[in-house]
Amino acid sequence: MTERFFLVITLVAGLFLIIKLLNNRQLNKVKYTLHGLTSNKEKTPHIIYFWSPQCQQCQNMQKPVIDDLSHKFDCSIKRINIVEDFDIAKKWNVRTVPSTYILNSLDDIMFINNGFKSEKEILTQLEKL
Repeated sequence: MTERFFLVITLVAGLFLIIKLLNNRQLNKVKYTLHGLTSNKEKTPHIIYFWSPQCQQCQNMQKPVIDDLSHKFDCSIKRINIVEDFDIAKKWNVRTVPSTYILNSLDDIMFINNGFKSEKEILTQLEKL
């Protein structure tokens, strides 16, 4: 019985490590592609928002959240249509749309949100910067 318990714990720890490594790989891939997307003369946080015209969740749910945040929080927002700018999305290793990348004022990626995130969730991330 204890052998199974340790096996399960080992598998869970291994899975957690794999997920952590994949996320770090995603962060490392995009660090060199920031130039040109952000112009940080104001030293404010950034939201890089990846969307698609075919994505209903992007249009009906995430876009209004991003629009509201632009009025409520002092940050710059860059909207990238993955259909028109596929190469940028590929360099940023975008897995799904909508995706939002939250960068601090030094252009370090602090949060990656794959899929829809509520205004409250993104605002909480921005406030942590």
